[in-house]
Amino acid sequence: MALLVIAMPMELFGGYGADHRLLLPLGMLVAGSVRLKSWSRTGWTIAVATLAALVAARVAVITVDWRTANAEYTVYQRAFETLPDGSKIYFAFGHAGEQKIWPHPDYCVPFLALKTKQVYMPYLFTGANSVMHYTPAYEGLQRLSPGSVLKHHISPNWQALLTSYDYALLVNDQLFDTPVPRELVPVFQEGKVRLYRNSLRN
Repeated sequence: MALLVIAMPMELFGGYGADHRLLLPLGMLVAGSVRLKSWSRTGWTIAVATLAALVAARVAVITVDWRTANAEYTVYQRAFETLPDGSKIYFAFGHAGEQKIWPHPDYCVPFLALKTKQVYMPYLFTGANSVMHYTPAYEGLQRLSPGSVLKHHISPNWQALLTSYDYALLVNDQLFDTPVPRELVPVFQEGKVRLYRNSLRN
């Protein structure tokens, strides 16, 4: 089991953090320690009932969580509707640094705009093995400002963004250490999500 923990990857079938390599050997250890032939009818009944209760509880938790997430994501969808095709959108998520962002990965949601709009967003195509790739013309835009999760009150490089991006989609921008410049005109505000139009380019 110790060798298995070391050998297996951190993620198996899902994204980073969805699978943990310790869970598999623990499950195998529990399964291997059970002597099924020695179980009585009552033992089987209790085991099946316990498993069914765990599955039902897990399904209920996931259902509630998805309903909560859908309500939050609807705000982003309304913001996406105001984005014109061909725009360059900068995205940043203000994070205080002490609390966790999960279970709702708000810092990934804005990239869903690419499903309905022909727009460009940085930080999505940075991986060498990424399924989608940006053209060399966009290479410079990838490094103009830090992002997309800005912890400990770090601010975007506003001056660099004003010369290159048409819009800025900001979440929790009150956590940045410098305010949003007046050249960025708000066109959508709801909750912690704000979409700004760059008046210097539009």
